[in-house]
Amino acid sequence: DAAQELPVPSEGGAVRWNAFDADHEARWTRMHTGWDGFLDWSAFCFTPEYRASLATTVIEVDQAEWRTLEVHTTGPFVLWLDGEVVLQGGTVSYMEPEVHSVRVRIPSRTSLVHLATWQVAFRECRHIARLRVIGLPVRIVLPSPGADESAARLAETVLTRIGSTSWALTEDRARLTGPADVALRVRVGDQGWQRVRTDSAGIAEYSLSGAEEEQDEGADVARSAGASMLSSGESVVEVGIDDPRCPQTVKLRVARLPEASTEHAAGSPEDWRRDILTHIGGSGRETGVAGVLSRHSLDGTTRVTAEDLSSALHRVLTRGDCADFEIVALLFAWRWIPDENWDPGLRDTVRDAL
Repeated sequence: DAAQELPVPSEGGAVRWNAFDADHEARWTRMHTGWDGFLDWSAFCFTPEYRASLATTVIEVDQAEWRTLEVHTTGPFVLWLDGEVVLQGGTVSYMEPEVHSVRVRIPSRTSLVHLATWQVAFRECRHIARLRVIGLPVRIVLPSPGADESAARLAETVLTRIGSTSWALTEDRARLTGPADVALRVRVGDQGWQRVRTDSAGIAEYSLSGAEEEQDEGADVARSAGASMLSSGESVVEVGIDDPRCPQTVKLRVARLPEASTEHAAGSPEDWRRDILTHIGGSGRETGVAGVLSRHSLDGTTRVTAEDLSSALHRVLTRGDCADFEIVALLFAWRWIPDENWDPGLRDTVRDAL
Protein backbone atom coordinates (compact mmCIF):
# COMPACT_ATOMS: atom_id res chain seq x y z
CA ASP A 1 0.00 0.00 0.00
CA ALA A 2 1.98 2.98 -1.29
CA ALA A 3 -0.55 5.37 0.26
CA GLN A 4 0.00 4.25 3.86
CA GLU A 5 1.56 6.58 6.42
CA LEU A 6 5.35 6.51 6.32
CA PRO A 7 7.01 5.95 9.72
CA VAL A 8 9.28 8.74 10.95
CA PRO A 9 12.96 7.73 11.03
CA SER A 10 14.60 7.78 14.47
CA GLU A 11 17.23 5.26 15.46
CA GLY A 12 15.64 2.69 17.78
CA GLY A 13 12.19 4.17 17.17
CA ALA A 14 9.06 2.11 16.58
CA VAL A 15 8.00 1.15 13.06
CA ARG A 16 4.56 -0.02 11.96
CA TRP A 17 4.25 -1.20 8.36
CA ASN A 18 1.55 -2.99 6.38
CA ALA A 19 2.67 -5.63 3.87
CA PHE A 20 0.78 -8.59 2.38
CA ASP A 21 -2.43 -7.51 4.16
CA ALA A 22 -0.81 -7.75 7.59
CA ASP A 23 0.55 -5.16 10.02
CA HIS A 24 4.14 -5.61 11.13
CA GLU A 25 5.84 -3.91 14.07
CA ALA A 26 9.59 -3.45 14.49
CA ARG A 27 12.21 -0.83 15.35
CA TRP A 28 14.53 1.19 13.18
CA THR A 29 18.07 -0.22 13.15
CA ARG A 30 21.05 1.64 11.72
CA MET A 31 22.79 -0.26 8.92
CA HIS A 32 26.34 0.58 7.91
CA THR A 33 26.63 -0.66 4.32
CA GLY A 34 29.82 -1.99 2.79
CA TRP A 35 31.74 -0.49 -0.10
CA ASP A 36 29.03 -1.58 -2.54
CA GLY A 37 26.29 0.30 -0.67
CA PHE A 38 23.86 -2.65 -0.58
CA LEU A 39 21.38 -3.31 2.18
CA ASP A 40 21.14 -7.08 2.48
CA TRP A 41 18.19 -9.05 3.86
CA SER A 42 19.13 -12.24 1.98
CA ALA A 43 18.20 -15.56 3.59
CA PHE A 44 17.88 -19.28 3.03
CA CYS A 45 14.19 -20.07 3.48
CA PHE A 46 13.34 -23.71 4.11
CA THR A 47 9.68 -23.03 3.37
CA PRO A 48 8.35 -20.58 0.75
CA GLU A 49 7.56 -17.13 2.11
CA TYR A 50 6.80 -13.58 1.06
CA ARG A 51 9.29 -11.04 2.41
CA ALA A 52 9.03 -7.29 2.91
CA SER A 53 11.55 -4.67 3.99
CA LEU A 54 11.54 -0.95 4.69
CA ALA A 55 14.55 1.38 4.72
CA THR A 56 14.85 5.10 5.25
CA THR A 57 17.52 7.79 5.27
CA VAL A 58 17.80 11.57 5.46
CA ILE A 59 19.93 13.38 2.88
CA GLU A 60 21.09 16.99 3.10
CA VAL A 61 22.26 19.44 0.43
CA ASP A 62 23.22 23.10 0.79
CA GLN A 63 21.11 24.38 -2.10
CA ALA A 64 18.24 23.02 -4.15
CA GLU A 65 19.33 21.13 -7.25
CA TRP A 66 18.25 18.49 -9.73
CA ARG A 67 19.67 15.03 -9.04
CA THR A 68 19.20 11.50 -10.38
CA LEU A 69 18.19 8.85 -7.85
CA GLU A 70 19.20 5.32 -8.86
CA VAL A 71 17.68 2.23 -7.21
CA HIS A 72 19.22 -1.24 -7.53
CA THR A 73 16.96 -4.03 -6.26
CA THR A 74 16.14 -7.70 -6.85
CA GLY A 75 12.42 -7.30 -6.28
CA PRO A 76 9.44 -4.93 -6.53
CA PHE A 77 9.92 -1.59 -4.77
CA VAL A 78 8.51 1.87 -4.09
CA LEU A 79 10.70 4.94 -3.50
CA TRP A 80 9.36 8.02 -1.69
CA LEU A 81 11.01 11.45 -1.49
CA ASP A 82 9.56 13.63 1.27
CA GLY A 83 6.43 11.48 1.32
CA GLU A 84 5.81 11.53 -2.45
CA VAL A 85 6.17 8.41 -4.62
CA VAL A 86 8.86 9.21 -7.20
CA LEU A 87 9.77 5.75 -8.51
CA GLN A 88 8.48 2.18 -8.39
CA GLY A 89 9.08 -1.17 -10.07
CA GLY A 90 7.46 -4.60 -10.12
CA THR A 91 10.13 -7.00 -11.39
CA VAL A 92 11.63 -9.95 -9.50
CA SER A 93 15.14 -10.48 -10.88
CA TYR A 94 16.24 -13.35 -8.58
CA MET A 95 20.01 -12.90 -8.10
CA GLU A 96 21.09 -9.89 -10.19
CA PRO A 97 19.57 -6.53 -9.17
CA GLU A 98 17.78 -4.42 -11.76
CA VAL A 99 18.51 -0.70 -12.03
CA HIS A 100 15.82 2.01 -12.06
CA SER A 101 16.38 5.77 -12.05
CA VAL A 102 14.44 9.01 -11.80
CA ARG A 103 15.44 12.68 -12.00
CA VAL A 104 14.12 14.72 -9.08
CA ARG A 105 14.57 18.17 -7.59
CA ILE A 106 16.05 17.92 -4.11
CA PRO A 107 15.27 20.99 -1.97
CA SER A 108 17.88 22.69 0.17
CA ARG A 109 18.45 21.40 3.70
CA THR A 110 17.19 17.87 4.51
CA SER A 111 15.01 15.47 2.53
CA LEU A 112 13.43 12.27 3.79
CA VAL A 113 13.78 9.11 1.69
CA HIS A 114 11.85 5.83 2.18
CA LEU A 115 12.46 2.64 0.19
CA ALA A 116 10.12 -0.35 0.50
CA THR A 117 10.96 -3.66 -1.19
CA TRP A 118 9.20 -6.99 -1.55
CA GLN A 119 10.46 -10.47 -2.39
CA VAL A 120 9.29 -14.05 -2.67
CA ALA A 121 11.56 -16.82 -1.41
CA PHE A 122 11.39 -20.40 -2.60
CA ARG A 123 14.82 -21.41 -1.29
CA GLU A 124 17.84 -19.13 -1.59
CA CYS A 125 16.56 -15.56 -1.61
CA ARG A 126 18.82 -12.66 -2.54
CA HIS A 127 16.96 -9.74 -1.03
CA ILE A 128 19.10 -6.63 -1.56
CA ALA A 129 18.64 -2.94 -2.35
CA ARG A 130 20.86 0.07 -3.01
CA LEU A 131 20.12 3.77 -3.45
CA ARG A 132 22.58 6.07 -5.22
CA VAL A 133 22.37 9.84 -5.51
CA ILE A 134 24.20 10.64 -8.74
CA GLY A 135 26.43 13.71 -8.68
CA LEU A 136 28.32 15.46 -5.91
CA PRO A 137 28.30 13.83 -2.45
CA VAL A 138 25.38 14.50 -0.13
CA ARG A 139 25.38 14.44 3.66
CA ILE A 140 23.55 11.67 5.52
CA VAL A 141 22.00 12.89 8.78
CA LEU A 142 20.14 10.08 10.52
CA PRO A 143 18.10 11.18 13.55
CA SER A 144 19.46 9.41 16.64
CA PRO A 145 18.58 10.41 20.23
CA GLY A 146 21.67 11.52 22.17
CA ALA A 147 23.97 11.57 19.14
CA ASP A 148 26.33 14.43 18.32
CA GLU A 149 26.78 15.30 14.65
CA SER A 150 30.42 16.42 14.95
CA ALA A 151 31.54 13.49 17.11
CA ALA A 152 29.67 11.00 14.93
CA ARG A 153 31.33 12.40 11.81
CA LEU A 154 34.76 11.75 13.35
CA ALA A 155 33.65 8.28 14.47
CA GLU A 156 32.74 7.45 10.88
CA THR A 157 36.34 8.07 9.77
CA VAL A 158 37.62 5.77 12.53
CA LEU A 159 35.17 2.95 11.76
CA THR A 160 36.26 2.84 8.12
CA ARG A 161 39.68 1.72 9.41
CA ILE A 162 38.40 -1.04 11.72
CA GLY A 163 39.02 -4.60 10.57
CA SER A 164 39.58 -8.16 11.77
CA THR A 165 43.07 -9.65 11.58
CA SER A 166 41.59 -12.96 10.40
CA TRP A 167 38.27 -14.42 9.32
CA ALA A 168 39.30 -17.92 10.47
CA LEU A 169 39.82 -18.17 14.24
CA THR A 170 40.82 -21.12 16.42
CA GLU A 171 40.69 -19.55 19.90
CA ASP A 172 38.22 -17.71 22.13
CA ARG A 173 40.22 -14.49 21.81
CA ALA A 174 40.13 -12.46 18.60
CA ARG A 175 41.85 -9.30 17.40
CA LEU A 176 40.73 -6.07 15.78
CA THR A 177 42.91 -3.62 13.89
CA GLY A 178 42.38 0.12 13.75
CA PRO A 179 43.85 3.48 14.74
CA ALA A 180 45.97 3.53 17.90
CA ASP A 181 44.51 4.30 21.34
CA VAL A 182 40.82 4.22 20.41
CA ALA A 183 38.13 3.11 22.86
CA LEU A 184 35.78 0.61 21.18
CA ARG A 185 32.65 -1.31 22.07
CA VAL A 186 32.37 -4.81 20.64
CA ARG A 187 29.35 -7.12 20.53
CA VAL A 188 29.38 -10.72 19.32
CA GLY A 189 25.95 -11.76 18.06
CA ASP A 190 23.29 -10.87 20.63
CA GLN A 191 25.68 -10.83 23.59
CA GLY A 192 26.45 -7.79 25.72
CA TRP A 193 28.90 -5.07 24.76
CA GLN A 194 32.59 -5.52 25.56
CA ARG A 195 34.75 -2.44 26.15
CA VAL A 196 38.25 -2.58 24.66
CA ARG A 197 40.95 -0.12 23.57
CA THR A 198 43.46 -0.41 20.75
CA ASP A 199 47.12 -0.30 21.80
CA SER A 200 49.94 1.76 20.31
CA ALA A 201 50.05 -0.64 17.35
CA GLY A 202 46.31 -0.32 16.72
CA ILE A 203 45.44 -3.80 18.05
CA ALA A 204 42.58 -4.67 20.43
CA GLU A 205 41.48 -8.07 21.72
CA TYR A 206 37.94 -9.22 22.50
CA SER A 207 36.28 -12.46 23.60
CA LEU A 208 34.51 -14.84 21.24
CA SER A 209 33.41 -17.12 24.06
CA GLY A 210 29.83 -18.26 23.56
CA ALA A 211 29.64 -16.85 20.04
CA GLU A 212 26.66 -18.24 18.14
CA GLU A 213 26.55 -18.93 14.43
CA GLU A 214 24.51 -16.43 12.43
CA GLN A 215 21.18 -17.85 11.25
CA ASP A 216 19.63 -16.96 7.90
CA GLU A 217 16.54 -19.15 7.66
CA GLY A 218 14.11 -16.29 7.14
CA ALA A 219 10.85 -16.53 9.06
CA ASP A 220 11.17 -20.31 9.47
CA VAL A 221 13.57 -20.54 12.40
CA ALA A 222 13.01 -24.25 13.16
CA ARG A 223 16.44 -25.51 12.18
CA SER A 224 17.30 -28.92 10.78
CA ALA A 225 20.52 -30.74 11.60
CA GLY A 226 20.10 -32.58 8.31
CA ALA A 227 20.52 -29.32 6.42
CA SER A 228 23.46 -27.98 8.42
CA MET A 229 25.66 -28.01 5.31
CA LEU A 230 23.75 -24.89 4.28
CA SER A 231 25.13 -22.88 7.20
CA SER A 232 28.08 -20.53 6.86
CA GLY A 233 29.60 -21.14 10.29
CA GLU A 234 30.08 -17.40 10.69
CA SER A 235 29.44 -15.17 13.67
CA VAL A 236 28.74 -11.44 13.34
CA VAL A 237 30.92 -9.04 15.33
CA GLU A 238 29.59 -5.49 15.73
CA VAL A 239 32.09 -2.72 16.49
CA GLY A 240 31.48 0.91 17.44
CA ILE A 241 33.22 3.81 19.16
CA ASP A 242 32.75 3.65 22.95
CA ASP A 243 31.04 7.03 23.14
CA PRO A 244 27.26 7.54 23.59
CA ARG A 245 27.44 10.43 21.10
CA CYS A 246 28.49 8.02 18.32
CA PRO A 247 25.78 5.42 17.53
CA GLN A 248 27.34 4.08 14.31
CA THR A 249 28.74 0.55 14.15
CA VAL A 250 30.35 -1.69 11.56
CA LYS A 251 29.74 -5.43 11.29
CA LEU A 252 32.53 -7.93 10.69
CA ARG A 253 32.28 -11.67 10.13
CA VAL A 254 34.49 -14.30 11.71
CA ALA A 255 34.33 -18.09 11.91
CA ARG A 256 35.48 -20.34 14.76
CA LEU A 257 37.24 -23.30 13.13
CA PRO A 258 38.63 -26.57 14.60
CA GLU A 259 42.05 -26.12 16.17
CA ALA A 260 43.58 -29.02 14.26
CA SER A 261 43.11 -30.82 10.96
CA THR A 262 44.52 -34.05 9.56
CA GLU A 263 46.41 -34.06 6.28
CA HIS A 264 47.10 -37.81 6.21
CA ALA A 265 44.70 -40.62 7.07
CA ALA A 266 45.44 -42.54 10.26
CA GLY A 267 43.64 -45.51 11.77
CA SER A 268 41.26 -48.01 10.23
CA PRO A 269 37.89 -47.54 8.48
CA GLU A 270 36.26 -48.74 11.70
CA ASP A 271 38.00 -45.93 13.58
CA TRP A 272 36.86 -43.37 11.03
CA ARG A 273 33.27 -44.61 11.20
CA ARG A 274 33.29 -44.41 15.00
CA ASP A 275 34.76 -40.89 14.91
CA ILE A 276 32.06 -39.68 12.51
CA LEU A 277 29.22 -41.26 14.49
CA THR A 278 30.57 -39.81 17.73
CA HIS A 279 30.88 -36.37 16.13
CA ILE A 280 27.31 -36.40 14.78
CA GLY A 281 25.67 -37.92 17.84
CA GLY A 282 27.90 -36.37 20.49
CA SER A 283 26.49 -34.47 23.44
CA GLY A 284 25.92 -30.78 22.91
CA ARG A 285 25.21 -31.04 19.19
CA GLU A 286 21.85 -30.33 17.59
CA THR A 287 19.14 -32.88 17.98
CA GLY A 288 17.89 -34.46 14.79
CA VAL A 289 17.30 -37.80 13.10
CA ALA A 290 20.96 -38.06 12.05
CA GLY A 291 21.97 -37.60 15.67
CA VAL A 292 19.67 -40.30 17.03
CA LEU A 293 20.71 -42.73 14.26
CA SER A 294 24.36 -42.13 15.13
CA ARG A 295 23.77 -42.64 18.84
CA HIS A 296 21.83 -45.83 18.15
CA SER A 297 24.71 -47.18 16.04
CA LEU A 298 27.04 -46.67 19.02
CA ASP A 299 24.56 -47.70 21.72
CA GLY A 300 21.66 -50.03 20.94
CA THR A 301 19.73 -48.86 24.04
CA THR A 302 19.38 -45.31 22.70
CA ARG A 303 15.84 -43.94 22.99
CA VAL A 304 14.02 -41.90 20.36
CA THR A 305 12.38 -38.79 21.84
CA ALA A 306 10.05 -36.16 20.41
CA GLU A 307 12.88 -33.62 20.56
CA ASP A 308 15.00 -35.82 18.28
CA LEU A 309 12.34 -35.72 15.56
CA SER A 310 10.84 -32.24 15.96
CA SER A 311 12.82 -30.49 13.21
CA ALA A 312 12.35 -33.38 10.75
CA LEU A 313 8.60 -33.53 11.35
CA HIS A 314 8.38 -29.75 10.99
CA ARG A 315 10.00 -29.95 7.54
CA VAL A 316 7.62 -32.73 6.48
CA LEU A 317 4.43 -31.09 7.74
CA THR A 318 5.28 -27.68 6.24
CA ARG A 319 6.46 -29.19 2.92
CA GLY A 320 9.78 -27.54 3.67
CA ASP A 321 12.96 -27.64 1.63
CA CYS A 322 14.94 -30.86 2.27
CA ALA A 323 11.77 -32.59 3.54
CA ASP A 324 12.51 -35.52 1.20
CA PHE A 325 15.85 -36.11 2.95
CA GLU A 326 14.14 -35.97 6.35
CA ILE A 327 11.60 -38.57 5.19
CA VAL A 328 14.37 -40.97 4.19
CA ALA A 329 16.06 -40.46 7.57
CA LEU A 330 12.78 -41.07 9.42
CA LEU A 331 12.26 -44.31 7.49
CA PHE A 332 15.76 -45.47 8.44
CA ALA A 333 15.01 -44.74 12.10
CA TRP A 334 11.64 -46.50 11.80
CA ARG A 335 13.19 -49.71 10.48
CA TRP A 336 16.49 -49.78 12.36
CA ILE A 337 15.50 -48.73 15.88
CA PRO A 338 13.25 -51.23 17.74
CA ASP A 339 9.71 -50.23 18.74
CA GLU A 340 10.49 -50.47 22.45
CA ASN A 341 13.17 -47.76 22.13
CA TRP A 342 10.65 -45.13 21.02
CA ASP A 343 8.78 -42.85 23.42
CA PRO A 344 5.05 -43.76 23.68
CA GLY A 345 2.96 -42.57 20.71
CA LEU A 346 5.95 -41.26 18.78
CA ARG A 347 5.83 -43.89 16.03
CA ASP A 348 2.14 -43.07 15.48
CA THR A 349 3.10 -39.41 15.08
CA VAL A 350 5.70 -40.30 12.46
CA ARG A 351 3.26 -42.59 10.61
CA ASP A 352 0.62 -39.85 10.48
CA ALA A 353 3.13 -37.28 9.20
CA LEU A 354 4.43 -39.54 6.45
